[in-house]
Amino acid sequence: MFLTQRLLWPFTRLAEMTDLYQRAMASADRVLDLLQIKTSNTKEHAQLIVTKGEILFFNVSFSYPNKTKILDRFNLKINPGQTTAIVGTTGAGKSTLIKLLLRFYEPTSGQIFIIFIDGQDIANSELKSIRQAISLVS
Repeated sequence: MFLTQRLLWPFTRLAEMTDLYQRAMASADRVLDLLQIKTSNTKEHAQLIVTKGEILFFNVSFSYPNKTKILDRFNLKINPGQTTAIVGTTGAGKSTLIKLLLRFYEPTSGQIFIIFIDGQDIANSELKSIRQAISLVS
């Protein structure tokens, strides 16, 4: 029995290392995809200026191409300085909300605002300034 365990141990470790390698490669692919996303806009946009910000999703709808709606007339208000946890089951749209806020995706309808005095629709804001103003912990 002991000899069998000693013979099988290297194969077990090899399988574990292969799994770890595959997960690392998938993570690296996601990071490389993010690095390739352009932050320049095709038209002139104003720089987002945030001193204290309120985030407002107003009747936001979104669906991935050829898929059902992930969000349908979604509304959310996050007050300045408020810490907000977004929880839900897999596929509920948690990551999609953040990607919409950072403008990796555009909503199919509705608006997303960052409001502090007069309100700025992020659709009219420079991508780089949006992404510098928002932080995420996952």
